[in-house]
Amino acid sequence: MNTLANDTPTPPGSRLRTELIVGSILLAIGLFLVPPVVYLVGIKLLGPYGNNSAGLSTFYGAFFADLASGAPRTWILALGPLLLISLVRLIYIGVGTKQSAQEERSEDEPPPPPRQAQPAVKDRRRVEPRIS
Repeated sequence: MNTLANDTPTPPGSRLRTELIVGSILLAIGLFLVPPVVYLVGIKLLGPYGNNSAGLSTFYGAFFADLASGAPRTWILALGPLLLISLVRLIYIGVGTKQSAQEERSEDEPPPPPRQAQPAVKDRRRVEPRIS
């Protein structure tokens, strides 16, 4: 059973709820914060978007139209933050499990035996320099 740092059990749906909230926030970032950043970088590097009267609202209209049409580049842009954070979390899935497994060992279970150091084998041969 999952426990918090203060050893209170977590509710069963808490993990799912947290994942849904984090996923929704990352999707909202991809839909509403990434496009203006792309727009600003684009006008700084490439010049004005469309004709001179086209602004951020025109860019948003084109962005959501491309989402509706299923353009892969637009979906990658919208899902980018969610995919990036998921990839980082996948990389670190197994980190820290060894320590938590040791902490979960029960009190009455004896600790594992300590490792015994292997005696160092000394080379008893003597090496003399050659004199010619």
